[in-house]
Amino acid sequence: MNHVFAALAVPHRDADVVGPVRITCEPLALRIELCGVRRHARGFVPGGIARDAAMTVPYSAVRALVRRGPVLLLGLEPRVAAPYARFALARFSEDASLTSLNEGVARRRLETLVLALVAMLVGLVSFVAASAVARTSSLAAASLAAVVAFASYGLAARLRAELFDGGVRSRRRMRELEALLGERVGLEGASLELMERAAAEAPVAELLGLAGRTRRLALALVGVAVGVGVAVTVVRRFGVASRVTLPVPAALRGIEPEALRLGNAAQRLVTPVRAACRCARAETSLWKDGVASVSVLVSPRRGALDAVWLAHDVTYSVRADDEPAAEPSAPRVDFDVVVVNNGRVDLDTVSLILTFARKSPSGDRIGVMERGLHYPARLRPAQAVRWRVRARGSEVRLTFPGMAKLGAEVEPAAADAFVALQSARLGAVRLHGAMMLGYLGAPGAEAVAHAITGLSPLEDASRRALLDALGPLKACEVTTSDGVLRACVHNGSKALLRAVTLADATPPVSGRSWTVDDLFFPARGLTVELPLEGAAPPHTLSVKAGREADLGPP
Repeated sequence: MNHVFAALAVPHRDADVVGPVRITCEPLALRIELCGVRRHARGFVPGGIARDAAMTVPYSAVRALVRRGPVLLLGLEPRVAAPYARFALARFSEDASLTSLNEGVARRRLETLVLALVAMLVGLVSFVAASAVARTSSLAAASLAAVVAFASYGLAARLRAELFDGGVRSRRRMRELEALLGERVGLEGASLELMERAAAEAPVAELLGLAGRTRRLALALVGVAVGVGVAVTVVRRFGVASRVTLPVPAALRGIEPEALRLGNAAQRLVTPVRAACRCARAETSLWKDGVASVSVLVSPRRGALDAVWLAHDVTYSVRADDEPAAEPSAPRVDFDVVVVNNGRVDLDTVSLILTFARKSPSGDRIGVMERGLHYPARLRPAQAVRWRVRARGSEVRLTFPGMAKLGAEVEPAAADAFVALQSARLGAVRLHGAMMLGYLGAPGAEAVAHAITGLSPLEDASRRALLDALGPLKACEVTTSDGVLRACVHNGSKALLRAVTLADATPPVSGRSWTVDDLFFPARGLTVELPLEGAAPPHTLSVKAGREADLGPP
């Protein structure tokens, strides 16, 4: 036959759990149901509720069974009953239902709240009495009130335990459980008292657990109050010095030179020599002179051109695939010409002229051949239109007067619109889309540029220039005066650099480079000056990382 007991596990120094439990004495084992308990350690409840959990342990695992006033201590073998093995059971009830258990928990919480409010009221009365009647200081009165409040709470809690935790019905059910367990364990009326104290907890739990030991806390507060009173008395009696003079100059006289030398060396070690600056966008040949509101791209099928993007009224050299650029001839060329609308507004129509010609031995333009291109429909933002052009000549000039610059007059199209260009068949169009993403500062532009394939050598060189501009190290504000090249070098990486290498990135690349030693902090830039020594100044620079800083001697 099974016997069911309902009780409340209360805080106790020999227990490790608090909350409602239901104990069933089965013929061969003891079944303990945890109906919403919490772990208890030295008077402190860290948290973590275990609801509707149950464990079954054999009677041979009972290690402690002893009655302490209104509490029945039940200890189990920890290796069998983990994580809860020590129970301080009180408030036994006749009704073992879950509703009754929850009502018992609610009643005890309400009692605890009432006790706390009564203790606070007693402390407040003590504070008022100490301030008004005894005319003590506010700090001493507050200390006394705190001591009285905690002492009142401790006495009321002890009285509550005797009256409510151990009532008549509770004691009867407790004796029944004690007798039944004693019979199953084989104690024959004797008490089994092998309860082990809780293991030493962490310092934080030890301090928080002090709140559950009223007497120790009250004694500590009394000591604090006495110490505060003594300190107040001493200060009022002897006063406080208004000024304290320390022999600082005499103490520093012997170490001042060495300390100043070390301080100056440390400051030089972590302070850049050059002036600070910042780059919002790297300067590259792709957008050094700005980006046109309408771009004209050329992708040769037959023949070769020395540019990917064409500008208005600029002459470009045309040559055959296997013919040197300097040889005056009239090769047959076959181009794909693409126009892309970079602006935010639609274009009504698109009209442009490509003029092909060749040079005579005397330098005159002969064999002029024009190809007019017209698109009569609306061209939406980031939309491209393509023509195929066949002609013969050694040079070509674009006439397209409507090519304004993006900026104050023409607002660029949204970056998301240029992502669609990555599905274009021509590699030059995909390259243009990646260039516009980089120009607009769109995230992921560098990954898009890395993924482009199927480019001509000239287009691939432009792609590498784009990747240099999108890297973490940037150069901008490139100017030349008095034979000195000035630029802002911005470190967008997470590394602290002691040196960077600058290279001439202006097409055609000359191979010139400079190494700059300084302290380049992440997310900051420095203004550098480079000697030109009579050479042609570069318009754009590429930046490579030098050695990283270890804050050792440079």
